[in-house]
Amino acid sequence: MATNIDDRLMNRDDQGAQGSSRADSQTATPEAAAAQPTLREAVQAEKRRRDIQAQKEAKLSGTSTGISGALASPLRTATSRLLRQAWLHLIDSFGLTLLWIDIHVFLSQVLGEKVFCKLGDEWTLNNSVAGAAGESVKAPAKLAEVGEPMGCCILNLAALFVFIAALSVIALIVKVIDNPLDAISTLLGWLWGSITGPE
Repeated sequence: MATNIDDRLMNRDDQGAQGSSRADSQTATPEAAAAQPTLREAVQAEKRRRDIQAQKEAKLSGTSTGISGALASPLRTATSRLLRQAWLHLIDSFGLTLLWIDIHVFLSQVLGEKVFCKLGDEWTLNNSVAGAAGESVKAPAKLAEVGEPMGCCILNLAALFVFIAALSVIALIVKVIDNPLDAISTLLGWLWGSITGPE
């Protein structure tokens, strides 16, 4: 039944130019008509061909993840905006947004760049727009791609030094509370040595 409907749709006369194609199809043998694919089969074959081509391109580019392309683009836009806000509010959050920046970098390595962009890409929302915009957008984007990983490393080292300094102050306070007389004698000995000089 479906084949008959497809044949009727393909062979119907729409005035003028289609009349000759109908006459040709009527003169064709039934074996030749059976060998020609129907419209539905042709559309399905084209769709399968496009899907296979898209899968091959995804494998070649190395960006094949479990997340489909239709879902990955809004997720990438959202995570890019979060990363941009983390950089903008780094100072007024006293460095706490550095945690999100580090999480973003880790997840971009684990899940790939389809969802979590590289550092520096968050300033250009759409890479195709940045590519079409010319050198005025490409130069700052390239600078951000190089500068942001270095800035992230420097900020992480500074955070490590602050963390170690805080731990040493806490350890000093605990030592003073644990044995205050020893701490006072050590402090007085250090002061007396700085006043009198080395002996």
